[in-house]
Amino acid sequence: MPLTLDNVRLLTDDFAAAFRFYAEGLGLEVLFGTAAGPYVELAAGTASIGLFARERMPGAEAGPVGDRAVVVLNAEPLGATLAELRERGVEVGEAEDRRDWGIRTAHLRDPDGHLLELFEPIQPSGPQQH
Repeated sequence: MPLTLDNVRLLTDDFAAAFRFYAEGLGLEVLFGTAAGPYVELAAGTASIGLFARERMPGAEAGPVGDRAVVVLNAEPLGATLAELRERGVEVGEAEDRRDWGIRTAHLRDPDGHLLELFEPIQPSGPQQH
């Protein structure tokens, strides 16, 4: 069950301002998505930074003290990974197909409450959006 870091997704209440800061201010290259949002992925060395409109993130807590980031881990094959984690006593949510995103996901929280997303690619049903 090798988990690999795919990206750190920052949940934003002001997508346009976050895009300007990371893409234009810091000059990070856009790998996926556009300034229109609701998602964009930016090159950051061997991984990437994702910006995502908070209200579009399933399972994220809203508000100024809610979730601010999600650690996104590739967990192929997801079903076997979830079974192994549960055997180890890790509480993890049920897998959900996000065909519009082209992924199958499951969410969990670490002991401090940080949100993690485990995913595996699947065949999308339409244009990919994260």
